[in-house]
Amino acid sequence: IDHAIMFAICCAVALSAELKDHILQLSMDRCGFSETNLVFIDDLSKTYNTPSKVGNNSDSTLSPFANKKPYECKVLLQELCKKTGSADIDCDHFAVADGQSLEDSTLLVVVKPTENETLPPVRVAFEVIELRLHSEATRQTKPSADQDSTKNTKDGKSTGYQLHVPDPAKFLPPELRREMLLDNGQRILLATRDLEKNFVGEVVWCKGGPSRIVRELLGDEKSPPFRPKKAGSTQTDASIEKTQQGKH
Repeated sequence: IDHAIMFAICCAVALSAELKDHILQLSMDRCGFSETNLVFIDDLSKTYNTPSKVGNNSDSTLSPFANKKPYECKVLLQELCKKTGSADIDCDHFAVADGQSLEDSTLLVVVKPTENETLPPVRVAFEVIELRLHSEATRQTKPSADQDSTKNTKDGKSTGYQLHVPDPAKFLPPELRREMLLDNGQRILLATRDLEKNFVGEVVWCKGGPSRIVRELLGDEKSPPFRPKKAGSTQTDASIEKTQQGKH
């Protein structure tokens, strides 16, 4: 992902080194890159000049963003950057890891928060957090539309959080959309620039625990948003299938 600025994951709850590695690995697998631009912020006295890396994380002992509103998190990030010189952190587009993150493997997405924010929150799965932040930072999505879709009201009053499942078709190029069938019957969408990469047999972490990829869905097997167009796109599926058959 071409973005020079790092995206912060603000810790409102203590995260283990294992979970940090897991989030980063999911993002790399989804994007098809060997590193991310994500950085875990769990100590406001530290200087953050480089993204977090798998294997180099430690357990969080602090959670400085606990009980903070999105705008308050932004202010803390700005103060951190000013105090420590961490100039490469995007203070307008970031994520928050909170208690709910530990329960449903989602992160809160924050986009240019204001002091009197009234829009409902948007949450996305671990594996798409960097894609989502990047698309927000490069203005490839409209936050208001997603926030409208998360509204869960009764008598005109918000009834709380609702998990938002982003539509990857909005920000993933068609050639990067590859849908996989898991051994538990679920489907997941993976993105990679290596169209010859065979994911069959790999273990992924999804809601409910680890699952193994059984096979790649092709053509009309895919969910409607990701089916290839009739003109030309089916060749991509065919080439992938041929490549995978050659590897078995």
